[in-house]
Amino acid sequence: MRLLLTVLACVLLVGCDLGDDRDLCCYRGGMTYRLTYDGYDYFPDRVEHLRCFLFSGDDGRFLRELPTVPGRPERVDLSGLEEGDYGLIAVGNLDDYGEVEGFEESVRSLRFGACDFFRETRALAHGDQLYWGAKRFRMKTGCANEFVTELSNVHCHLKVMVEWEGLPPGSGSYYLQLSGVHEGYDLFPGNARPLGERIFPAYTGELRSSVEESNLLNMALRAEFVTLRYTDEEIPSIRVWYGASAQTELIDLKPVFRQWGWYPDSTPVQEYELHLLIYRDGSVELSPSLDVGVNDWTDGGTFE
Repeated sequence: MRLLLTVLACVLLVGCDLGDDRDLCCYRGGMTYRLTYDGYDYFPDRVEHLRCFLFSGDDGRFLRELPTVPGRPERVDLSGLEEGDYGLIAVGNLDDYGEVEGFEESVRSLRFGACDFFRETRALAHGDQLYWGAKRFRMKTGCANEFVTELSNVHCHLKVMVEWEGLPPGSGSYYLQLSGVHEGYDLFPGNARPLGERIFPAYTGELRSSVEESNLLNMALRAEFVTLRYTDEEIPSIRVWYGASAQTELIDLKPVFRQWGWYPDSTPVQEYELHLLIYRDGSVELSPSLDVGVNDWTDGGTFE
């Protein structure tokens, strides 16, 4: 009998590794975050850290902020939760671009506001590459309590290259200005817009400008804007400055996006390229690629 009990104890210890969180007979629950496109999980490549806000499932009351598992930024341990309904909302890669506010009130008040401004202006500076995900779930006694949340890409990349038909006006600092970018998100999932299997947050606040500084490299300017997402109806305008001197008029990009078939509302990942060629007479030709140059301009550009 003693031998039998000893063997049984050994089998149980071997069959349930307390150090392996994949073994569901011992692990009491967790949330795993993914960023899946075209069958590939981009989370390890794109998301560095998460902030995760836990709410009660019945009245949306804020409970606490949950840390991710050390060494596993895609994983949140839920083993300490009691049986019941919950909501968990995550914001990825938030550094210094803005703040998450309102969570102390309730999940309905949860919002993000950009507050990182370009120097002493009211224009926004370079943004964070933000991701967002929300999940309602129920913890049940005796169940695995394993859940997965797909993150949504809630930022926009716009790469810009500027060239001149002749020589640029001079050396020194140039500024590229986007006018009409969103400053905030409503992070309450009930107000979100679905797109495929993902949801995207509604907007809050006002439309602002975003400014990037650039210097000449091989007689051209190169800059990249990272802002909140565009919409089909709210696409920014762009202008190029040399010091305090405007090099272009304010160019409305909405008709350009439509001409090129770019519809932000139906695009899960917003990544765009824009090439501006400034002619001697001040007119500007735009192309949807950075690969063209002054001497090999391809058909398909549009004049402004």
